[in-house]
Amino acid sequence: MVNRPPIPVPANAALQLVAPPYATFEAVTSAAPLGSFAVLELEGAAAIDEQLTALRHLPWVPVVVVQRAGTRLTPELLRDLEAVPGMPAFVVKRPEEGLPLNVLGQDAIRSRPQVDADRAAAWVAARVDRPNLVPSLTVAMSSPIRQGWVARLSPSGRWLARRLRTISPLTASDWHDVLRFAAIAGHARFTTAEAAERLGIDVWTMRRRLERLADITTEQYRSLAGWEWFLEAVVRRWAVGSPQRPR
Repeated sequence: MVNRPPIPVPANAALQLVAPPYATFEAVTSAAPLGSFAVLELEGAAAIDEQLTALRHLPWVPVVVVQRAGTRLTPELLRDLEAVPGMPAFVVKRPEEGLPLNVLGQDAIRSRPQVDADRAAAWVAARVDRPNLVPSLTVAMSSPIRQGWVARLSPSGRWLARRLRTISPLTASDWHDVLRFAAIAGHARFTTAEAAERLGIDVWTMRRRLERLADITTEQYRSLAGWEWFLEAVVRRWAVGSPQRPR
């Protein structure tokens, strides 16, 4: 796995970290725990190059962009955000709004559209510096892979298996499960039983698969906001893309 220490963020930067249990703001550091998100407050035309650079080095930390009521996001900013890993969320700050930004930010992260195979595959490939694997990961995540010796011996099945083995022991079926779990990770409105039902499995199977794929508990799965942290947990659990693996 590729480690990229973030460039330090100035103390007066408009970028702050909100880590679980999402009660306070903290400085952005390379030790940002899984489930954290960053809050980027836009102040007029102030340059945010350093903040965006820091976010690019923390791919498991999605960003909540806070704009003041009546202001508009520039095309340049939206283009720059495209280079930040994950899926940004947006909050409009109104003077009369009573909820603090850490609460609004958490709601915004949890309310984003579910991650799809294209975005998840691109995130993993970028995280491990293997952009050429985006098509293979997309195929593996997109649809259930047929099981059995016929599927394993087919040319396409063998090709996909070889490609995936260059980054981890996870199979195409495993990567399909990774996407399914990532898609509803952090939806606190679901109980564990409801989350398992949406995944089409029982609670015991859900616990077992979460532990195997990401080394996490069902409580973490439900309580940590976002999907980026779940993909990061899988990358760390399996040392995905480790330079020690043959390519």
